[in-house]
Amino acid sequence: MLTKIISGGQSGADQAALDVAIKFGIPHEAWIPAGWGVKNGIVSGPYTFREMPTSSVPQWIKHNILYSNGTLILSHGKLTGGSAAVLQSAEPRYRPVLHVDFSGTGEFASAQLIHSWFERNEISILNVAGARAEKDPRMYDAATRVLETALHLGIMETNLLDSVRPDPETPHSVMEAVAQILSRLTLKEKMAVAKMREFNLDLFSPALLRIIRENFGVRSGNEELLESCRLLYGPHETDENGPTSVIIEALWKKLQGTHALRI
Repeated sequence: MLTKIISGGQSGADQAALDVAIKFGIPHEAWIPAGWGVKNGIVSGPYTFREMPTSSVPQWIKHNILYSNGTLILSHGKLTGGSAAVLQSAEPRYRPVLHVDFSGTGEFASAQLIHSWFERNEISILNVAGARAEKDPRMYDAATRVLETALHLGIMETNLLDSVRPDPETPHSVMEAVAQILSRLTLKEKMAVAKMREFNLDLFSPALLRIIRENFGVRSGNEELLESCRLLYGPHETDENGPTSVIIEALWKKLQGTHALRI
């Protein structure tokens, strides 16, 4: 769970991270080299600034990497300049680092990748770096959307885990299972699923998969539900991934029809 988001306080990716932190109520800090200001690309706004005791750029980069326990670098294309320097500095320091190139990965897939990286590495203090707005005018908006979606995915997983409980009735069909899942999701969560352009079981929350496998009886042998899966989509794998995939795909298709136009 993120407890703080930090950045270098510049425009573009840095500022997006600070604004997202404020929106989600996550403490933030913008660490800047001594004496730096607007002429150096530092943004102004309702941010918590921390000035370094030195104006050294390498020390600035090193501080943010070591102060955090994970560095996320965002780009459209190949890393250059300061972003490339961050990656080069982070890799030898045994801190988790993730570079997400929006030009090669869709925004929803990027958000899922980031969320999974958060969970896998137990990131609590996140350092965000990337191109400044002057070099990449699209960066602020793209970074904001992706970071917000990644955090919403985390909230969705938490909410789903909190709701892992026996339902009043075990679903007997795929459509009943879909209806029960929909009753657990908020509008933003439904829209996040609808944003997926292609169905991929691996992109879905482990908490959602757990609900289907355990609460819906897929793992224990809910024969009526399993037969409904076979009738709708034909034979599938005999392990739990087969019917789980059928139910999730039905959910995705339904949300594609009901929520995709709102995005």
